[in-house]
Amino acid sequence: MHHPRNSNVTPKRCVTIITFLSAIVLFCNKYELSSSSSVINNNTTTTANHLRRNLSNNNKSLLYAHLHMAKTAGTELNQQMARSYRRVCGNKGFTAQLSFWFIKRTQMFKRANYDDCSWLSSEEPVRFWDKLAGDSKRPVELHVPCRDPVDHLMSTIKYMGGTFDCDDVASSNNNMEAQIDKYMEWVKHRFTPRLYRHTNFHIKCFEHNRIDAYVDVMGQHLERRRNKIQKEHFEVPRKHGDECIWRNGELKDYVNRYLLETYAYYNFCDQCMGSDRDILPAVQQTLN
Repeated sequence: MHHPRNSNVTPKRCVTIITFLSAIVLFCNKYELSSSSSVINNNTTTTANHLRRNLSNNNKSLLYAHLHMAKTAGTELNQQMARSYRRVCGNKGFTAQLSFWFIKRTQMFKRANYDDCSWLSSEEPVRFWDKLAGDSKRPVELHVPCRDPVDHLMSTIKYMGGTFDCDDVASSNNNMEAQIDKYMEWVKHRFTPRLYRHTNFHIKCFEHNRIDAYVDVMGQHLERRRNKIQKEHFEVPRKHGDECIWRNGELKDYVNRYLLETYAYYNFCDQCMGSDRDILPAVQQTLN
C-alpha cells in the first residue's frame, strides 16, 4: 500500500543522513591538519615536556633518523651521509645506491627493512613516523633540521615559483596569513605535536645548513664506509636582496611571529635550538 507521508519524509531523512555522513568524512580528512593546528595553543607545554623527557638506552641500539623537511638541505645531507657511512637508508640516498631517481622509480625506500638501517631519512608525511614508532624494535632518535622561519618561507616560495607580496599586510592581516599558508601548509604534514606522544622517540634538532658538522658528529655513532665518496652540492643560493620582506623589519617580525604561533615545527625549533637537545655546538651563523 502506498503511504504518501512516508514518501515525503524519506528523502528528507536521506538528505539529513547524507549531510551528516559527509560532515564526518570531511572531519576525518582534516584531522591530521587540525591535530597540528588545534594543539598549537598547548604546544609550548607539550614541546617543553618532550624536551625534558629522557630516553635512557644504549646508544648502540638506537635507530638514528632524520626528518627531511623540504628546503632544509635534506637531499644534500642524505647524500653525504650515504657517501660517508654504512647502513644509511633514505628517500634521497642509500649507502648502496646514491641515485635518488632510481630509489624513487623502484620504490626502494618503501620496500626497505628499516631494522637493517643505522641512519634513516624520510621526507614522507608524519604518518610514516607514526608507523615506525609502532613497528621499530629499537628506540628512535629523530633529528629535525631547523631553519630561520622567514628565511625558510622565502626559500619555499622561490622553489614553488612564487613571489611574496609585502603589500598584502597593508590591506589585511588575513590576506598576509592566507598568503603564508598557501606556501607552507605542507609543513603541518611533516611535523606535528603528535610526534611527542611516541614514548620510544627522542627528538633532537640541528642547524640545517651545518651539514659537514652534522656528518662529522654522526661519526661518533655510525660505522664509516671504507672509501668515502666525494660530496656534491645541489642548490644555488638565492639572492636575499630581491626579497621585499628583508627591507621591512615590522613585517618580518609579524611573519616570524605568525609562523611560530601557527606551525608546530617552528615552535619546536624555537625551543629546541640552543638547548641540550641541540646536536651541534653553538656557533655564530649568517644566512647564505
